[in-house]
Amino acid sequence: MADLATRHALAVKRQALHLGFDDVGVTTAEPLERDEMAYERWLEAGMHAGMDFMARGRHQRADPRQVLPGCRSVICLAKNHYREVPAELPAGHGRVARYAQGRDYHRVLERPMRRLAKFIRERGEGVETKWHVDTGHVLERGLAARAGIGFQGKSTMLISKSLGTHLFLGVIFTTLELRSDEPEPPHCGTCTRCLDACPTGAFTEPWVLDARRCISNWTIEHRGPLPAEDVLHGWVFGCDICQDVCPWNRFAKPSQDERMAEAITPPSLDLRELASLDQSGYESQFYGTPLWRAHREGLARSACRNLEKTPQG
Repeated sequence: MADLATRHALAVKRQALHLGFDDVGVTTAEPLERDEMAYERWLEAGMHAGMDFMARGRHQRADPRQVLPGCRSVICLAKNHYREVPAELPAGHGRVARYAQGRDYHRVLERPMRRLAKFIRERGEGVETKWHVDTGHVLERGLAARAGIGFQGKSTMLISKSLGTHLFLGVIFTTLELRSDEPEPPHCGTCTRCLDACPTGAFTEPWVLDARRCISNWTIEHRGPLPAEDVLHGWVFGCDICQDVCPWNRFAKPSQDERMAEAITPPSLDLRELASLDQSGYESQFYGTPLWRAHREGLARSACRNLEKTPQG
């Protein structure tokens, strides 16, 4: 049985790499008990801000068998989305996070995820699968660390020793038994660059991110007015500051996948143009991209706030 589980794992990994994923690992269906406790404390402290969806399915997130009854293995997949960006912003522009400069990653990864899930089901009679790409009640980073793809850094990001932090993660739960990989232990050491660089103090301690202070939350998920203080620091969608300073990203290389490398949105947007964008312009420019998540009103609000904080020449 162990030999069969090994053969299944090797076949699934080969197929995952063939479909364009940059890394793949396998872990068991055992609950992530430590991650669940940390997640519960995070929710109880209100650090999920207004993202109520983070509390839904809270007891399901750490237990793969709650996601898929009879689950025996979890396949974790990583897709590199790193792209090089200019160090300096043009005057009057606001920054866009790297991951958001391409197409909506949910759509890009949907086809290879479906194809890999189908391949897994074909490995045995009655095999079931269920997959997610940042959409379900899943603790992807905890599972990916246990599957050996990387380790969770003090910034809470998953860090691959070979790819860095700019990764999209996918997870496939299956009733097929696969041989598991060894977990990746932490490698942050005494480094605190990510914690020290955050201009809004979003990290209350290592491995704890308070979304109520996070630039990504303010520019993407938050609805309504912004606080009076500067909480955006030049960003109009997302934030890469903690990743920009991470030493492990010196190994990051631009994605070789055309779907990931294609630039749909530039690394920075003209603030005045963004602030005055009407609904028709918003739809034509941002439909099918991650920026759709912020809504026109959210992007305009971020642009206006950055204009307020921009020194006038």
